[in-house]
Amino acid sequence: MGQRPMNQPLRRLRSGARGGAPKPGPGAEPRNRGPGRSPATAPRPGLLRTADARRVPPSPAPPAPTVPPVELPEDLITLQQAADEEGRRIEHLDGEEQNAQRRVWFNAAAEVHMAVTDWAREQGLNRYDVEKELRQRVRHVPHG
Repeated sequence: MGQRPMNQPLRRLRSGARGGAPKPGPGAEPRNRGPGRSPATAPRPGLLRTADARRVPPSPAPPAPTVPPVELPEDLITLQQAADEEGRRIEHLDGEEQNAQRRVWFNAAAEVHMAVTDWAREQGLNRYDVEKELRQRVRHVPHG
């Protein structure tokens, strides 16, 4: 048999006259059905039958724990501001200049990450929460 041309769809193999599984012979009991059961009442795999089959809505998720505001040291804020500024400089560059600036930005962000990790460990705080609070304070200055 030769190869089919690329613009023609694959033919599906059929096992019965109209596709799907072959029909059982005379006198054979259809699969997944007992005597006298219609397809609607036949048990399906993975479903449990109970006397009370009401759907119970899922319980609401518990509220996220609130982290008390942390007094962040000024050096962490300054480092984050500097890293953000290095990131903003990438937007106006092209080619090799952009790649070089991206490396500068990456190094500045790594420095912030290490400083936050060390400070959070010293204070006994979760690093993720401290980083989140730091970014929130630096990037979202309150109006007023």
